[in-house]
Amino acid sequence: MPKFTFIAEHLTGEKITTEFDKEHLSDIVENFEMFLRGAGFHFSGNLEFVEDVYDGQGFDQFDPNQKEWVRS
Repeated sequence: MPKFTFIAEHLTGEKITTEFDKEHLSDIVENFEMFLRGAGFHFSGNLEFVEDVYDGQGFDQFDPNQKEWVRS
Protein backbone atom coordinates (compact mmCIF):
# COMPACT_ATOMS: atom_id res chain seq x y z
CA MET A 1 0.00 0.00 0.00
CA PRO A 2 1.47 3.42 -0.93
CA LYS A 3 2.43 5.79 1.86
CA PHE A 4 1.93 9.54 1.44
CA THR A 5 3.52 12.41 3.35
CA PHE A 6 2.43 16.03 2.94
CA ILE A 7 4.41 18.83 4.58
CA ALA A 8 3.62 22.55 4.80
CA GLU A 9 6.30 24.84 6.22
CA HIS A 10 5.13 28.35 7.07
CA LEU A 11 7.37 31.42 7.22
CA THR A 12 6.73 31.52 10.97
CA GLY A 13 8.55 28.21 11.32
CA GLU A 14 5.34 26.27 11.93
CA LYS A 15 5.39 22.88 10.22
CA ILE A 16 2.25 20.89 9.42
CA THR A 17 2.78 17.24 8.46
CA THR A 18 0.36 14.46 7.67
CA GLU A 19 1.13 10.87 6.71
CA PHE A 20 -1.25 8.16 5.61
CA ASP A 21 -1.45 4.88 3.71
CA LYS A 22 -4.15 4.73 1.05
CA GLU A 23 -4.67 2.89 -2.22
CA HIS A 24 -7.71 4.55 -3.76
CA LEU A 25 -7.43 7.92 -5.45
CA SER A 26 -10.62 9.23 -3.82
CA ASP A 27 -9.14 8.54 -0.36
CA ILE A 28 -5.87 10.25 -1.29
CA VAL A 29 -7.69 13.36 -2.56
CA GLU A 30 -9.85 13.45 0.59
CA ASN A 31 -6.75 13.31 2.80
CA PHE A 32 -5.00 16.00 0.74
CA GLU A 33 -8.06 18.24 1.09
CA MET A 34 -7.98 17.80 4.88
CA PHE A 35 -4.24 18.56 4.83
CA LEU A 36 -4.82 21.82 2.93
CA ARG A 37 -7.48 22.89 5.42
CA GLY A 38 -5.22 21.97 8.34
CA ALA A 39 -2.41 24.01 6.76
CA GLY A 40 -4.64 27.08 6.82
CA PHE A 41 -6.24 27.14 3.39
CA HIS A 42 -9.93 28.00 3.50
CA PHE A 43 -12.09 27.16 0.52
CA SER A 44 -15.65 26.10 -0.07
CA GLY A 45 -16.41 22.92 -1.91
CA ASN A 46 -14.34 19.82 -2.38
CA LEU A 47 -11.40 18.80 -4.52
CA GLU A 48 -12.41 16.58 -7.38
CA PHE A 49 -11.27 15.27 -10.71
CA VAL A 50 -13.16 16.41 -13.77
CA GLU A 51 -13.09 14.92 -17.22
CA ASP A 52 -10.37 16.40 -19.40
CA VAL A 53 -11.99 17.55 -22.61
CA TYR A 54 -9.52 18.38 -25.36
CA ASP A 55 -10.95 20.55 -28.11
CA GLY A 56 -7.86 20.52 -30.31
CA GLN A 57 -7.20 24.18 -29.56
CA GLY A 58 -5.65 24.00 -26.11
CA PHE A 59 -2.15 23.66 -24.82
CA ASP A 60 -1.31 20.00 -24.55
CA GLN A 61 2.45 19.65 -24.17
CA PHE A 62 4.80 20.99 -21.53
CA ASP A 63 8.12 22.20 -22.94
CA PRO A 64 10.70 21.90 -20.15
CA ASN A 65 13.14 24.12 -22.06
CA GLN A 66 10.65 26.97 -22.24
CA LYS A 67 9.07 26.02 -18.89
CA GLU A 68 5.59 26.51 -20.28
CA TRP A 69 2.72 24.71 -21.97
CA VAL A 70 2.76 24.85 -25.76
CA ARG A 71 0.43 23.84 -28.57
CA SER A 72 1.41 20.69 -30.40
